[in-house]
Amino acid sequence: MRGQAASTELLEIAEHEQEFDRSLLDLVKNRLDDTVHFGKTYSVSELAIYLRGMFGHTLFFDSLLSIVQQYAIADVDVVSERTKPGAVGLRTGFNLSLFGHPGTGKTFATLDMIIGKQEKGVQPHGLPGKNRYCGGMTPAAFIEIGQAYEGRRFNFIVTEFNDWFKYKGMVEPLKLAMDRGTIKRETTRGVIGPYKFSSFFSANYNVDVKMSGYRATVSDVNFNAIEDRMLCRLHRLTKDRYQDIAESQSKLALGEIVMDRAQAIRDHVTLLHAIETRHPAVEGMFPYKPILLTTEAFDTMKKAREAIMEHLKYKESLEFSPRLEMRAVQLACAMSLLSYFQMDKEYITIDRNALNLATRFYVEEASIRSKEEFRPEVLLWDLGIPKLEIFPSKGSSSS
Repeated sequence: MRGQAASTELLEIAEHEQEFDRSLLDLVKNRLDDTVHFGKTYSVSELAIYLRGMFGHTLFFDSLLSIVQQYAIADVDVVSERTKPGAVGLRTGFNLSLFGHPGTGKTFATLDMIIGKQEKGVQPHGLPGKNRYCGGMTPAAFIEIGQAYEGRRFNFIVTEFNDWFKYKGMVEPLKLAMDRGTIKRETTRGVIGPYKFSSFFSANYNVDVKMSGYRATVSDVNFNAIEDRMLCRLHRLTKDRYQDIAESQSKLALGEIVMDRAQAIRDHVTLLHAIETRHPAVEGMFPYKPILLTTEAFDTMKKAREAIMEHLKYKESLEFSPRLEMRAVQLACAMSLLSYFQMDKEYITIDRNALNLATRFYVEEASIRSKEEFRPEVLLWDLGIPKLEIFPSKGSSSS
């Protein structure tokens, strides 16, 4: 069954898709050579340096994850040399969650930096027409309109994710949505579905942050199953974060933050999305390239895992699942998409800086989930990944 809300949503989707098509055609007509040239010297390390210069050491990683997710929702195949033709075990698309104290920049990273906020001087860095802001949307409405997005790749920005769990029974359909399972819901008005949700989430929510670790404030005891299906990052209002937020707010108000790469980045992610989703406007111009996954990525994560386990050797059970490690591998693959135009091969290899940043995410998140029983900076130093050491990319480590 397709309800009235889903039918109405199809009209909004058409407007969003027209916005993307207009932006893409304008790019191809007027800025294609500039965008390709930009891409030949652009990678996740350049993005990190750009964001760090604007927002400081503490805040930059949040916007980095949000922008990388914009590349990732093309849901590009990740293959290995051992992969049988047609067999794909991993794709780049991921669901993102920034959670923690209120007022720590979560909405700024996932909403303002992606769709822009002109009154604050924040330029859009995300895909035009591919982000569905869900402010005020109820979970029941999402379940009904979700079927209109079947087969489409959009990003749903949910800035008050806690509110969705004030309603009973939301964990299971959201699990299905994130797992690309079949959603079917019976209501008093009839049956919704069955359908498969093929888009992604970028969600913010508040939690009770402790001296070590945190406690979810969602009452549903199964909420951890949702967190387990997202790439999560905790926001604690530390003195460093407070200082960087205050400095960034002042600079934005005074017009001292110049987002001079915003249009170039937006053009780049738009062109890459079109190429990797095989949009007809660029058909035959650029080849589709999957990500090539080698043993190097897993060896790197294995070393990090062994170091984590050594620090947690006295714990009887762990607060995170093996999915966290795979999320880190997936993140490294997504970050490597930015190097598309640096690669002359038929695939994209994993960028060394991308692997280091993904390893940092893995270690820091494992520390948070483990109630900070080890200091991530110490472990990362032992792994040879000093804090915030990012260099301009000279190409992939495997190319």
